[in-house]
Amino acid sequence: MTPASGLRQRNAASRLETAEGTADTIGTVATVCSRAERSASIRKPPVTSVLLDPDRGVVGDVHSGPGERQVALIALADLDALRAEVGARFECGAMGENLVVDAPPSALVPGARLAFASGATIEVTRPRTPCVALEDVARGLLRASVGRAGLFARVLVGGEVREGDTVRVAELVPAAIAPASVE
Repeated sequence: MTPASGLRQRNAASRLETAEGTADTIGTVATVCSRAERSASIRKPPVTSVLLDPDRGVVGDVHSGPGERQVALIALADLDALRAEVGARFECGAMGENLVVDAPPSALVPGARLAFASGATIEVTRPRTPCVALEDVARGLLRASVGRAGLFARVLVGGEVREGDTVRVAELVPAAIAPASVE
């Protein structure tokens, strides 16, 4: 992360906290994806809903388990920008994400706690690192997705998440507005 992108991230988080307050609706769940069985592909097909659990993440998902990478999510705007940049129309879930959120990318920052209609709540923990398997999805996607591959989150409160559910910023914790590190 560059110092400039860290500053943009902190400023976006501050705007969310001060201008919009906490617990404001920021968007909706555009698509929910999960895959139970191991595969050579990172693709996860769309499903009707997923159950989030604090101990297991996305229940039944191939990547289910404890830790800070329980849920993979991406903003729909970022996904659409990647599609346009590489000139390919790949489906939601093709990058291995569990949730595609139709919300401003600036609202999806590490430290943001997002609550869904059921009360399920996740905390965004860190950006996802693009994987070489993205080249199997679309030529040029690996390079294009550097810094835009989405985010990981951990589950704080369990519950069902469905397509169309509202998404609110429940809280911004210090990680969202702390100085960014330069890698």
